[in-house]
Amino acid sequence: MLINPLAGVKLPKYESKEMRVLTRTEMYRLLEICRAADTRFAYGVIFTLYTGVRLGELLGLRWSDVDWNGEDDTQIQIRHTLIRQYKPSKNDPDYEIISWNPGQKTAITLGRVKTSKSRRMLIMPTVAYECLVKLKAWQDEMSQQFNGLFNSHGFVFTSVKGEAMEPRTFTDYFYELVKVSGIKHANFHALRHTFATRGNEYGIDAATLADLLGHAQTSTTMNMYVHSQDEQKRKAQNAFNQM
Repeated sequence: MLINPLAGVKLPKYESKEMRVLTRTEMYRLLEICRAADTRFAYGVIFTLYTGVRLGELLGLRWSDVDWNGEDDTQIQIRHTLIRQYKPSKNDPDYEIISWNPGQKTAITLGRVKTSKSRRMLIMPTVAYECLVKLKAWQDEMSQQFNGLFNSHGFVFTSVKGEAMEPRTFTDYFYELVKVSGIKHANFHALRHTFATRGNEYGIDAATLADLLGHAQTSTTMNMYVHSQDEQKRKAQNAFNQM
């Protein structure tokens, strides 16, 4: 008689990990530090807080993805994601090798975002638009100094030499900004959660938030990316007190 050794095994209950969201005080402090830093890294942090893009989407953004229509109607298309991964084949249709050194197992690659919902259009808030303007002015100046040879791939966020931004380098600088801001235990993805939570607090409906974040289901947005803050709980308490 055959016996299934897994019969009767009870799997542990899955508990979702609590995601980190910056409080309003933390967010405003981080924005203050970023404005004081006035660097391309700081612009990237500000841009993410106001758009909710993923790190790979941020670093994969190209100037050809920006549709300049003035401060109130400039749009960006989220089409690509830039990551460091094991070096793909030269004939891999899903990834373009942007940077690779002989002998390395990994390479910086540019690929299409994974789903149709991730491919999306965003209308820039004024603060995010201003970051793009400053970055464009800096890159135009650098391009003149290097006779047009600066930033050959056309990325919005680059190294000081105009090369593709190394994701690890960007996150390391982000942690420096967080440290100076006095914020604890926050990774870069917390900016995306913060964007979603602030949007919910300001009354943006779930369907619109899901579109902005590139989610196929509104339930994903509400369950994973929108978090109740103490300020909102206090409002709820006051509402019940008035009943």
